[in-house]
Amino acid sequence: MIRILFTLLVVCFTTSLSAFEANKPEQTFIVSFGVHNGPPFALIEGDRLVGGIIKDVAEEIANELNIIVSYVKVPRKRQENYLSKGIVHANLVSNPQWLKKRELLNWSEPLFFDQDVLVFQQSKAKSKLSEVANMTVGTIRGYTYPNIEKYFARGDMLRSDVGNIELNFIRLEKGWIDTFVGSNLLIQNSLKNMAHPELFEVSPFSISEHGIYAALSPNSPVSIAQFNQVLIRLKKHGVIDAILNKYKIVEE
Repeated sequence: MIRILFTLLVVCFTTSLSAFEANKPEQTFIVSFGVHNGPPFALIEGDRLVGGIIKDVAEEIANELNIIVSYVKVPRKRQENYLSKGIVHANLVSNPQWLKKRELLNWSEPLFFDQDVLVFQQSKAKSKLSEVANMTVGTIRGYTYPNIEKYFARGDMLRSDVGNIELNFIRLEKGWIDTFVGSNLLIQNSLKNMAHPELFEVSPFSISEHGIYAALSPNSPVSIAQFNQVLIRLKKHGVIDAILNKYKIVEE
């Protein structure tokens, strides 16, 4: 009798262990983030990603694929190099136009859409792009702005780089720049959370409208086909829209 019970226990333990081994995540999907992303894309404490759109989307993808996800803080200028070498596996807030060696990476379907817009002091707002001639335009270091790069190259506008959008708001308020260009999602989030948003005005025109894509390393444990399959399913079931709504972002 004791031998039978022992045998049954061994069988049950072995079966449970086998089921656990079969279902446990075996791969780690490494997602990059950085200060340049800014809220609501990335909520950062020290070197840790503690929330934001990047983290929420990555965890939904990982849960669907039954893999582990981890996050690595990477400076903006090193993102492309880290992806191509497989040091990180994905940048979830990117666009092929922003990278020089875009052909070395795999690109997802668009996660959602954004616009680049200009911000002015409320008393000095402009209604069209031609009125920005000869002005100093705040920009983000390492970013390209395809629709206005020609103006920077000709000297019709003076580009002035900093590391993040918060610094551009400060410089604009102080009058150290005439305007700045940036993501409408980031700008609206900043205005929502500042004490005196009435000091600023967002341009009624956009500099560009573009998709936000995931850039995947060729060494990613998740193939682009797997990623897109899950992404399409999440979009169909309203998960991506729910994440955007969580941060009070609603696509038009």
